[in-house]
Amino acid sequence: MTRKMGVLLIGFLFSALASFSGVADTDAKPPFFEVTVNGKTTYLLGSVHVGRAQMYPLPSAVEAKLKSAEAIVLEVLIENADLPTLMQNYGMGKPQLPDDVAQKRQRFCEDYVRECASIDVLQPWMQASMITMLRFGELGLTPEYGVESYISNRYAQLPRYELESTELQFKMFSSLSAELQLLMLKDALEAQPAELSELLDAWGGGDPAALTELVKAGFGDNPELFEKIIVERNRDMVSALLQLLTSAKQNKLFVVVGAAHLVGPDSMPQMLSEKGAKVVDCFAQTCGVSW
Repeated sequence: MTRKMGVLLIGFLFSALASFSGVADTDAKPPFFEVTVNGKTTYLLGSVHVGRAQMYPLPSAVEAKLKSAEAIVLEVLIENADLPTLMQNYGMGKPQLPDDVAQKRQRFCEDYVRECASIDVLQPWMQASMITMLRFGELGLTPEYGVESYISNRYAQLPRYELESTELQFKMFSSLSAELQLLMLKDALEAQPAELSELLDAWGGGDPAALTELVKAGFGDNPELFEKIIVERNRDMVSALLQLLTSAKQNKLFVVVGAAHLVGPDSMPQMLSEKGAKVVDCFAQTCGVSW
């Protein structure tokens, strides 16, 4: 595995910014947990933010809980965001790129003249995000078929809540050091298609250890990036979820967050367990029938 995986994990698994067959992959086993707190049970699904139509429906165990859910909880509700203002406040800038990075970006943009027309006025993290999404598009992977989009559209009748905000995510990436943003951009420009397939395989492969290793490798020797993008947000989202379980009018909440937030020693399931919640991996053990 190469160091380039870092920005792909960011774009693919984190921000609310494998080869699947031609039929729905109902044998997929994404991160999926049953969480019980103070007698109230919720379900927690790890998502990927881009995908293909062939990924759906989701595994039957997941769809069954979705059909019983009374509300959906996402990382962010993108429709609540003022994207032009967020772009202006956190995404714009005219960075001076090193010659080698500028040349790689120029070569990449030769195939995306229209999309790259204004790329040089974006902060490096935003350039990296845009380039990563274009690379996913080359493989037929689009946000339209991300797990959140699928669930939001299929279960549109359900109320929805958010654990954080789009502004928080923009602000987080914008606050990264120039060095880290440049690293993200370089990773995006140097990414290989095989790495994207590896991510999809890991998401649906039912092997938390493999997904944890991908996350770990993605951040490499950048603990600052891991702490900011994963650990700090996990703490905040766990706090928001626990508050929501108390305040929401609905009892049956189905929660969807990026898969990388649900694996590893600093994951949301681990943090919830440390706060007294009973946490069950629904593909490793038998989840209850509380819903």
